[in-house]
Amino acid sequence: MDTRIDTPIDTPMGNNKAFFDQKSSESPPEKATFTKNRRKKISPTYLENAGAYYLQRFAASTAQFHDVMARKIYLSCQDHPDQDSAECLKLLTELIEKFTRLGYLNDRSYTENLYHTLLARGYSLQKIRINLRAKQCPPEMIESVISENAPPEDHEFQAALKLAKRKKLGPYGIWPDDKMEKRKLYQKQLAVFARQNFSYKIATTILEMDSSDTEFIAM
Repeated sequence: MDTRIDTPIDTPMGNNKAFFDQKSSESPPEKATFTKNRRKKISPTYLENAGAYYLQRFAASTAQFHDVMARKIYLSCQDHPDQDSAECLKLLTELIEKFTRLGYLNDRSYTENLYHTLLARGYSLQKIRINLRAKQCPPEMIESVISENAPPEDHEFQAALKLAKRKKLGPYGIWPDDKMEKRKLYQKQLAVFARQNFSYKIATTILEMDSSDTEFIAM
């Protein structure tokens, strides 16, 4: 007759159960709370430092610079309702006058530099105008810069030709044999020139060229 007495065995499962019972009795940890950092108050010194830092990183027209700094003022006034936004904007006007006087803001120089950059990229004159307006260059200054720095007469054609070569359009691409497919591709490529603001005449002239024509032009 077996006289052994069963005794509780200390198993891993038993230990884990005790551990889970202990954990379940504990209250869940509190969620961490985060406080939003308030923007700095506007002062002449802060505004000038922030403006100088921005112009170190980005070239900008006067209007662009005004909009960027005005937004900074708006957000600061939201965090500090005691600030007078009109007085802050007055400080901005004074800062722009100072930066213009010192040469940090120069719409003429900015417009000319951007114009020559876009011209070198092979943009059409119309697309250049659109880009300069988007950068808030004064309209009369845009026309003055273009007039005084007029590109060669064949600029539009050469710029469109560069686009065709880069995108493999017209004589630089492969046309399908099927007439319907060729017509569809022609219209699609015509739209590429239109989006870059090249004239219909220049676009169709290039699309109707063949590879031998481009070899002649490159000579």
